[in-house]
Amino acid sequence: MTVQPKQTANSFYVSNAQLGSSLRACAEAARGLGQDNRWRPNSSSETATVWRAAATDMRARTLTEADVQAITLIHSGLEHVVATAQSISGGRALLPHTLARTATEHLLRAQHLLDETASPEDRIQRRLNEWLYAIRESGYRRQGLLSSDVVAMAGLTPDDLGLSESDLLQQVHDRAEAVGEVITDRDPSNKKARVLRVEGTPGRLSTMRLAEIYTAGEAGGIPAFTMRGLSASVHGTEIGLLQSFSDGAPADPSLGGVIVPVPTQLDPPVLAFSLLGVLLSLVNATDSMRIRFAWPGHTKADRRYQREKDALLAFWSRALDAP
Repeated sequence: MTVQPKQTANSFYVSNAQLGSSLRACAEAARGLGQDNRWRPNSSSETATVWRAAATDMRARTLTEADVQAITLIHSGLEHVVATAQSISGGRALLPHTLARTATEHLLRAQHLLDETASPEDRIQRRLNEWLYAIRESGYRRQGLLSSDVVAMAGLTPDDLGLSESDLLQQVHDRAEAVGEVITDRDPSNKKARVLRVEGTPGRLSTMRLAEIYTAGEAGGIPAFTMRGLSASVHGTEIGLLQSFSDGAPADPSLGGVIVPVPTQLDPPVLAFSLLGVLLSLVNATDSMRIRFAWPGHTKADRRYQREKDALLAFWSRALDAP
């Protein structure tokens, strides 16, 4: 059962603990919804038809891979949302922001792959661009090992580390050809750029761009503002970390006036605003999955999710509206 906010004489009071508990309840309900449907599309849905064709049709296989990649991202995103919620309810000052950054990106990328408004061609291109990005990152990791003495000391060769980057890239080129796409490293808008992408696309979109696309609404610029704040916390820059410290600590004369701050959790309105992307990406990604997989409504799990989603939106809206 969802805890209702305390009512005062003039307004509803929402505590950080209640923000955290409502966020966790919705994430758990979303996870329960996935489990209830076995994280698979409804057997009579168009998506299920595509999955069944994946063994013989490369377009269907690529679309299925996009769906499966989205499922893995949602699993991770929901786990991080629950941890974010627990850290909020536990009064932690710093953890909510770093955990929220991961949760938000994973859910945004899942929504991008599942996007019910995207054409099959769009989703195929997005899958290929994600694949290319993963290979590039894997290449950096591989090079790190090869440039050290670890591989030789272990009596291994580069072949023992799996397929080379060139071999992996050939797989993407072959898949692209099979589905009617072309891989290029040329960007008409930047002749110096040499980043592999599907021709005619901007490549893998940045997290900030995804946040603007899926969570801005009429408030363009706000998602990038909040996401950069979360990223700053992850990377340990002052602009991110200092928001989670009290500014009321006195200057220390013995240190030339330097202030030694104390970690302090943000007040509910500011915390809700800072972490708003978590709420939006949680709801949006879950709803995109429900639509893409045509999960039935009015089941016990679906009613639970709808109830917890409504409660989550109500709590956070009241926190945002507080003076």
